Amino acid sequence: MYLLDSNTCIQFLNGSSGAIERRLMGTKPSEIKLCSVVKAELWYGAARSNNVAAVMSKLSAFFAP
Repeated sequence: MYLLDSNTCIQFLNGSSGAIERRLMGTKPSEIKLCSVVKAELWYGAARSNNVAAVMSKLSAFFAP
């Protein structure tokens, strides 16, 4: 089971780490956990981004499973 931090989530969402992407894509969604603080940090960052709607949409899809 993996408990992800904000930096790991950001690297995955931005596609900047192939290793993280391979690891997460090879793991069942039920084995990946995010704490409420990480979710809040990601929502906050999305709200301050240059393309709020696109980032919010990406986060919604990421949080869904």
